[in-house]
Amino acid sequence: MCEGNSEVAYIQELNRFMHENDITASFNPVRIGSGYFKEVRITYRIQKKKNPRSQIIILLDYDIYAKNERDNMTNYKCFEAKMSFMFNIHNFEDFLALHLSNNVLNQWISVCTLHKHFEVPMHEEKYMPLVQKHLFPDYKKGVVPFELNKNAFHNLFSHVSTDTLQIKSDFANFLRHKVFPVDFLEQ
Repeated sequence: MCEGNSEVAYIQELNRFMHENDITASFNPVRIGSGYFKEVRITYRIQKKKNPRSQIIILLDYDIYAKNERDNMTNYKCFEAKMSFMFNIHNFEDFLALHLSNNVLNQWISVCTLHKHFEVPMHEEKYMPLVQKHLFPDYKKGVVPFELNKNAFHNLFSHVSTDTLQIKSDFANFLRHKVFPVDFLEQ
């Protein structure tokens, strides 16, 4: 399950990449439509009922949980399936930035720090122009703005293994430790 169209597009590209590289895993992206807890819980329960034996992961942005809009964090803490949640800190575009070179990522972190994004996550109307200016000039939600390839995954896994980095991704760690073969990037 994933929050919106951007995550669905990423999962589709991820499935393509894994298929082309003989990685025996695949994901079935189910779009929730928002990251708000109520919609997440409803979609999770529907999917769990339809697929009782499947592992269900919930790919979400952490921004609205950090801001606790509509009591998202309060409800999340009480949810029986909270271990299924995989957050991107703070939003999907931050997750995408983890796939880029150290220089570009560090520039993005500087922009985020300047705008206090790590203290109070920016709203879309503020961060989207910054994403387009500093990361992906023609970026639109629902499109992966670069090719998923070994270099992108090397960057992603290298960045998420850095404990001090302010951008984090549970999903990236899941891919690194549970989906991709240990020696994949060394091949």
